[in-house]
Amino acid sequence: MKNLYKLLFVISVLVTGCSRSDVDLVFKQTPDERMSEQQQQFNQMLIQAQYGWKITNSTLLKGNFGFYMDFDFDGKKDRVCMVSDINDTSSTVVQVSAYRVKLVNAPILSFETYNYIHLLSDPNPGVSGGVVGQGFKGDNEFEFVRVTPDSMFLAGRKFRTEMILVKATKQEQEAYLNGGYLANIKAVKAVFASNKVSVFDYGGVTYQIIPNTGARRVGIMSVVNNEIKLSSGNFSYSVNGMELSDRVQIGNTFITKILLEDNKLFVQTKSGEKIEVRSSQTALLPLNQMIGLSYMGLNLPFLANLPGTNPAGTTILKQLSLLVLAYPNSYDKSEINLVWDVPNKKIIMEGLLFKGNSIYATRFRYDYDFNPTTGLYKLSNKIVLAPGYATYNVSLLDTFLQNNEFALDYYFDSGNMYGKITSKNGSTVMTFMLY
Repeated sequence: MKNLYKLLFVISVLVTGCSRSDVDLVFKQTPDERMSEQQQQFNQMLIQAQYGWKITNSTLLKGNFGFYMDFDFDGKKDRVCMVSDINDTSSTVVQVSAYRVKLVNAPILSFETYNYIHLLSDPNPGVSGGVVGQGFKGDNEFEFVRVTPDSMFLAGRKFRTEMILVKATKQEQEAYLNGGYLANIKAVKAVFASNKVSVFDYGGVTYQIIPNTGARRVGIMSVVNNEIKLSSGNFSYSVNGMELSDRVQIGNTFITKILLEDNKLFVQTKSGEKIEVRSSQTALLPLNQMIGLSYMGLNLPFLANLPGTNPAGTTILKQLSLLVLAYPNSYDKSEINLVWDVPNKKIIMEGLLFKGNSIYATRFRYDYDFNPTTGLYKLSNKIVLAPGYATYNVSLLDTFLQNNEFALDYYFDSGNMYGKITSKNGSTVMTFMLY
């Protein structure tokens, strides 16, 4: 046993006594040296994009946002200039802030001073309209994941959001830095607005484009052999049109972009094929055939006064948000949903109150009859599924639903498509988001 202890002691001395030069490194470098080299490589990649980067940056709560960035722009070390499609100001005003590539187990791109990236996570809803304490759940620091000859892929450290960087051309750089970004965004919206309903034909099938600029999502719908197909994904704006990072499927391929060329829109497939978008005055199917199938129902975000709602409708819909405004320490925001259960011919009305990560729900369920000749819904047999704190602040909507026959139609405005409820006598009109 003593001999064993002596042997272990000798081995420990030999091991601890080795210097770096005595160790045969498998990778020819220490881990610290390899990480440092990666840090330098990624920093060089950011800098060496001659005309900067077109960027799609995702969030967890509000789709994708577009950016243009140029690192060490105009020779300013550790400074990045940027514009973004967050709002009109960020699309036109070039902002310069500090950045750093640092090591935290892996190379990290960190935006060191407050800039447009931070707007996506600003905890104050008054800044960008995000959730109290969370913003849109966007990241400020990003890990390097992989690279290709013209692109870099990063992942957010906190929420694992995705940032995709694609090298810009000289022409694109000039457009981003000289007001072309906002001009393109307005032009895309203007085409959608003038089209009313935007459609295109591919493989013998007509597809309808359903943009939702508020949620930063776009859907592509078709009807084949009486079967409704709807594929959707997040989008952001670029100086060329719209980038769809979540590929939206049509047939056996995917739409990756919606391009603006000569004031016309074109969808571009994964293979690069471009198909012109044309205008239609009618949707492929009426909303009463879509609701509960392609759309779960109608949604009203906090403080939203959507186009098409008349004064009587506004009075009904704002009742719940007034509760939040009266008790800002108790609630962060509110939301109203009308959910269609088509197989069982029921509609569920939800009044939701939010505080931090908690949701307080009031839910009423109604039976409904739909008259295909008149296009009118009639509700009956109300059941309280969850009383909740919103009970008395959805009373106007509850009264309307129980005492009025109503029609359900699309409402088109500025290229966006909403769901509209109109009372039989036309005195009350309420517009909602489709979801």
